Amino acid sequence: MRITNSMMSHTLTRYLMQQSEAIYKVQEQISTQKRINKPSDDPAGMRKVLDYRNKIGTIDQYLDNIGRATTRLESTEITLDIVDDLIGVVREVSQQQAKGTAQSRSFAADQVKDLYDQVLDLANSKFGKNYMFSGYQTDTPAYSHSVEISGGTAN
Repeated sequence: MRITNSMMSHTLTRYLMQQSEAIYKVQEQISTQKRINKPSDDPAGMRKVLDYRNKIGTIDQYLDNIGRATTRLESTEITLDIVDDLIGVVREVSQQQAKGTAQSRSFAADQVKDLYDQVLDLANSKFGKNYMFSGYQTDTPAYSHSVEISGGTAN
């Protein structure tokens, strides 16, 4: 078989083009620091990359949900601690007024009403745009002023 100058130049040109493409691919991998830059680089590897991205997105969403739930739980715990303290104050007032006069009991009733209003406000606390203690109806307050205390008697 005869090898012509034209065949040699075509072979050399093709070889140089292959080498240039290989160099370009390696330079692209070095500059992006990624082995797979487009799906045609490694179709099976690209499938794994997409699966990993999906898993990372799912994990990120779990972490975000956990963070929001933790913050809401801490807020709820703080609110309940304050309510517990207020109920303790009501207990102290009621124990002090067990043997009190009518005038002191009237004063104590006003004090208990104020504490009741504070507890009610805390029971209708919001976390973000939602009421914390309303169950699934987060857009409506959980409690309303249904008990009125006046003169030491509840109406």
